[in-house]
Amino acid sequence: MRARTPFWAALLVGLVAGCNGDAPTVKGRVTASGKPVVWGSVTLVDSHGDYHQAVLDREGGFEIDGVPAGAVKVGVVSDNPAGRPARGANPRAGEPPPDPREALGFRPDAGAEPPRPPAGAWFPIPERYGDPLSSGLTGEVKPGRESELIIELK
Repeated sequence: MRARTPFWAALLVGLVAGCNGDAPTVKGRVTASGKPVVWGSVTLVDSHGDYHQAVLDREGGFEIDGVPAGAVKVGVVSDNPAGRPARGANPRAGEPPPDPREALGFRPDAGAEPPRPPAGAWFPIPERYGDPLSSGLTGEVKPGRESELIIELK
């Protein structure tokens, strides 16, 4: 009986690990009227109410690790990069500038801000898309290692 205990313990650990699995990496792109949204962030809210965010690249692309499979609510914010001071450029001593995305649960990293888009590449999107809970934008994260999510703003 003792010789089988390690086998059953190993089997149990394998089953538990297999049931949890790793949550997918969501790779996607945000466009508006067919053009990439070149500045801002995307926020996904999973079925548990947890927020998952990423900064958009110059092609409107994003990548978010660890989003559970299932339905998500989506928010997209794209403030004018010319109207927002660079990180750390705040007249109040030592305080970083407020980030309007923080009100949506976005937690900006402590790293460098991505390069601003070239002149003329940015365009405004409606503010109604900013709050994932009321934007009307939804998506589906598929199970597996990676899931694609294309977000088209109209």
